[in-house]
Amino acid sequence: MTKRNIVNILDLIDSDEDGALKVALSYFRCSKNKDVERFLHENAIDFATQKKSITYIVFDDESAYILGYFTLTHKSIEIPITEKKYSKNTIKRLSKFAQQNNEGTAWSASAFLIAQFAKNENIPENIEFSGAELMDDAFDVLFDVQHKIGGGIVYLDAIEEPHLKEFYENTVHYFEFGRRYSSKLNKELVQYMRFLK
Repeated sequence: MTKRNIVNILDLIDSDEDGALKVALSYFRCSKNKDVERFLHENAIDFATQKKSITYIVFDDESAYILGYFTLTHKSIEIPITEKKYSKNTIKRLSKFAQQNNEGTAWSASAFLIAQFAKNENIPENIEFSGAELMDDAFDVLFDVQHKIGGGIVYLDAIEEPHLKEFYENTVHYFEFGRRYSSKLNKELVQYMRFLK
């Protein structure tokens, strides 16, 4: 297993006296999703300094290559109560972190949003790093946040593609709770949710 460091981009900004950070971020590549590549290159620093969202860079401990990154924020969400049957355990956990609206049509909750999530294609082949490991890193940060302020629901949006469905549902154990249309992407996105322990 690759030894790695998870670094808050604000800490990198604070120590960046010669503009090297933008150069380092420019080596990140994700051809499957140019939006996440562009976000890291163009928006991550500004969003962090404005406290809109915080990006965490995952580095290989030995080589200092960027292995991947994720961006976290918090957001209110509506979880529809549909014909889909949630397990008793899921309902119990939802009732712990969310409230049903007066109409009984949805749960409302403040949740942790993984707004961006991607591995770097631009690393040597001898460095092994998986999407599951990147998700573990994101959850390590979220466990720390949960310890400090509470909360327990994590969610993200994803394009509907078989390999993403397989990854989110079967590899990292999220479940679909809704759909939303993205005017920016001109696509319907699948909304996935998972509970922190």
